[in-house]
Amino acid sequence: MTEHADAQKANVRQQWAAMRRRQYIAILPFLIFFGSVSILARKGNAVVTASDGLLLVLLAALGVGTIYFSLQNWRCPACSQYLTNEMNPRLCSKCGVALR
Repeated sequence: MTEHADAQKANVRQQWAAMRRRQYIAILPFLIFFGSVSILARKGNAVVTASDGLLLVLLAALGVGTIYFSLQNWRCPACSQYLTNEMNPRLCSKCGVALR
């Protein structure tokens, strides 16, 4: 019985590690989004062209997509409940399973 429980714990930890890697990778588009928006905002009073508007729409879609991905990805591998905003929690706050 303990071998089965140990295997389940190891499986949860493996799933958690993969999930955390995906989350770190998902942060990159979000950083690109905020960096690009800040660059466009520094243009100051310059006229916003159609290409700037299209870029803003694409960047907004990237930002929304990243948030959606995070909401789907950042879930406990054992109970599927959304995890806290902490980037590296030790335990699931809902079911108490050890994540690392």
